[in-house]
Amino acid sequence: MERQDKKRSHITSVEFDPEDFEYIMGLLKEGRIRSLKEFVEKCVKFGKEYTIDRWNGGLFYFGPVRVVILAKRMLDVMIQKLREEDYEIIGRELGDVLGSLMMIRGIDGKDPAKMREAFEVLNKFGLGVFEISGEKIQVAHPILPSEMTKAMLQQIFGMRLEAIRTLLDVHFYRIVKEKG
Repeated sequence: MERQDKKRSHITSVEFDPEDFEYIMGLLKEGRIRSLKEFVEKCVKFGKEYTIDRWNGGLFYFGPVRVVILAKRMLDVMIQKLREEDYEIIGRELGDVLGSLMMIRGIDGKDPAKMREAFEVLNKFGLGVFEISGEKIQVAHPILPSEMTKAMLQQIFGMRLEAIRTLLDVHFYRIVKEKG
């Protein structure tokens, strides 16, 4: 007897407005999505992640935390008003906030087995595209200054990092192993 607890998919039909349908077909032609099914699945995952079911004119939530969409230039203006010597303390405080959010999700950033999950959470906040490879952390499309990002990551993961200087819009950090 076959088990009945396997995932079942459901077939349905959806009627799109002509403009929306053309938009989706354009994505298909450009190769940005492979199928209508893939597009709808992405939309549903996004909606679940940011609680679109509680949509209220631009208010998003990631679990219990309100997420604000802000033009990067607006954030740049705010960062320009900060003193560089405050970047580290601000980064640590940001790390505390993100670490608390991860804790609510059952992720301890200081647990090496949970590091990839922690990076997935970081990527959802638009602070950059965070990846770890061996003993290096890469942040593509960073939104914060390097020293602020470094302090934030150190606080979340409880490790010491060394910035690797680049001339690109990418931050690299080497994980510094403590001798002992």
